[in-house]
Amino acid sequence: MWVSENGQLCNTKTKRRLSPQQYGQPIYFENLGELYFSATDIVLSMSASEFDQFSLEYEKALQD
Repeated sequence: MWVSENGQLCNTKTKRRLSPQQYGQPIYFENLGELYFSATDIVLSMSASEFDQFSLEYEKALQD
């Protein structure tokens, strides 16, 4: 699960952190189950429901 903390996103399971300002806009390909970012070569695998939750936290992090 992803949560927003101080303008960053943190995965509670893997402890991976990312900054929306550095990674850019998320681009999700549902048929692949992969999340890409406009400003990096990072690719994350996630389900559609995980992406929905990620998107909500992403918006919160942008506002922090």
